Amino acid sequence: MVLVRCIHCGNEETVDFSLCLGNGWPKCCGYTMRLMTPAKDIDVDGAVSKIIKNAVASVNYTGERIQ
Repeated sequence: MVLVRCIHCGNEETVDFSLCLGNGWPKCCGYTMRLMTPAKDIDVDGAVSKIIKNAVASVNYTGERIQ
């Protein structure tokens, strides 16, 4: 989990880093929220592994994406 903040109103949210990498960062007040968690505290390898696992799990044995 990482902290993001709106540059306009200051609203803060805790979000799942891997979900944001896969689906986009949250928006607030028309802006993409900024990542506030220091890079050294983010488990990038774990996030990428989670994205890959989710992608593999969403494909059936014929290689077609499951809806």
